[in-house]
Amino acid sequence: MKLEFVGPYHWSESTKTDLGRQSPKLGDYASQSGIYLWTVPVNGFERVFCVGRAKKLQAGLNRIIPTYLSGEFGIYDTPMLCEGKISPVYSGLWNVKGDEKIEIQKKFRRGRGKLYPLAAENLDASRIWIALIDEKTAVWAKTGIYHAIKRRCRDKDVRNFLITLDSHQLRHRAQKSTEINIVSNVSFEGLPDKIMV
Repeated sequence: MKLEFVGPYHWSESTKTDLGRQSPKLGDYASQSGIYLWTVPVNGFERVFCVGRAKKLQAGLNRIIPTYLSGEFGIYDTPMLCEGKISPVYSGLWNVKGDEKIEIQKKFRRGRGKLYPLAAENLDASRIWIALIDEKTAVWAKTGIYHAIKRRCRDKDVRNFLITLDSHQLRHRAQKSTEINIVSNVSFEGLPDKIMV
C-alpha cells in the first residue's frame, strides 16, 4: 500500500479567531479521509510534532484552532523551535489529569494575552502535510507512523514533543500486518520509507 503525503499547507491569517489564524484550505481533499502530519522545517527535514487522522481532513484541521484556544496544546519558543530545540513556554494539557490539570488551566487562562500571540507564531512556523487513505486503514497507519517516529528518534526532547490525536486508539490489531510505503517530496525526521501496520 502507498501513502503519499502532499503539501505543505499553511495556516492563514483570519480575523475570525482569537489566534488570528485559520486552518489551511485543502480544496479537493477537504471532504476526504486521511492522515495529516503537522511539522516544523528544521535543517532540511520536517520535524513531526503531531500525527492526526480525520474522516474529513478539513474538519479535522478546523478543530486545531479551538484546541489551541482551550489550552490543550503546548506552546513553544518559535525561534528555538525552528532551530530544532524544544523550549516550552506553556506545557499544555495533553495527557495531564486531576489537580495538575486544574492548575495548568488556571495558568493558561491568566496568561492568554501573552500565550495567544506565541501560539499564532507556532502556527505560522508550522506546516501541514496530508495523505489520503480510507478511514479504517487511517487508524492503523497513523498509529504505525507515530510509533515509527518515536522508535527512530534519538533525541528524548523530540520524542516527548511528538503527540498523536486519538491516543486512546494506540493499540495492536489482531489481523495480518500490512506494509505501507511512505512517499513524499520531503524527508520527515524519523519516518522510514516503509512501515508495517
